[in-house]
Amino acid sequence: MDRSTLLKLEDMKLINKALKFSTAAHAAVNQKRKYTGEDYIVHPIAVSNIVKENGGTEDMIAAALLHDTVEDTKVTREQIAEEFGWKIFKLVVELTDVTKPEDGNRQIRKAIEAKRLGMASKEAQMIKLADLIDNTKSIFEHDPKFAKVYRQEKIDLLEAMDKVHGTDLYMKANLQLQEMHDWNYWIVYDSTNGIASDITYWYCYGHIFHI
Repeated sequence: MDRSTLLKLEDMKLINKALKFSTAAHAAVNQKRKYTGEDYIVHPIAVSNIVKENGGTEDMIAAALLHDTVEDTKVTREQIAEEFGWKIFKLVVELTDVTKPEDGNRQIRKAIEAKRLGMASKEAQMIKLADLIDNTKSIFEHDPKFAKVYRQEKIDLLEAMDKVHGTDLYMKANLQLQEMHDWNYWIVYDSTNGIASDITYWYCYGHIFHI
């Protein structure tokens, strides 16, 4: 067996280890996807697949699988470092939201997080793009009312993460925003009451949702 084959096998071992570790961590706290009730691991798997499809390294793919473990489960930073080494530890830390409720309201916390991610490595920003792409699809399919808020947060994040500007993955994330058209306001005449009322609709993925 040549050296390149051995390296590929080692890479597979690393990714499988990260998958098993992340699956167990999220299952231990019974974490589910918000809108579908699926086991949470479906999200890290989706993120890792996006990273892989866009040329991510094995360390990046493993970090994508682990990216929510410190933030959402009982896993500690020290455990990540011990189990997966410095490179993956650094990526997971860069991808972990450290804001707290006492930092302010959601808008303030998201601004803090955008500034922090703007200083992250290009590799971490690439994984975050994959995370945004998967989350955006889920939110706009299942929660169009919250989508208005999330869309602006995503715009701010994309602007802040300048190390990945111009990459294919960045363009894909931007395309999502273009596909999710801005709010459309329709004036609807209420014949019963004889008045006109504003009704807001959200258009995305070819569907119109009433908010």
